Amino acid sequence: MKILVLNGPNLNLFGRREPHIYGTTTLAQINESIAVLARELDVTVETIQSVSYTHLTLPTIYSV
Repeated sequence: MKILVLNGPNLNLFGRREPHIYGTTTLAQINESIAVLARELDVTVETIQSVSYTHLTLPTIYSV
């Protein structure tokens, strides 16, 4: 099984932008937690992050 995780605009700022609201966990740490769980479940996971919604379109998704 393959799982695609789409991270949209501003999620790359997790851990840096307003940490008192959003916390200090970074997107890289979140993605690593997802990867660890995926290995435990024996599934493939790919993460994509874009600062633009236009990059998260069907052609981009299908190219993965």
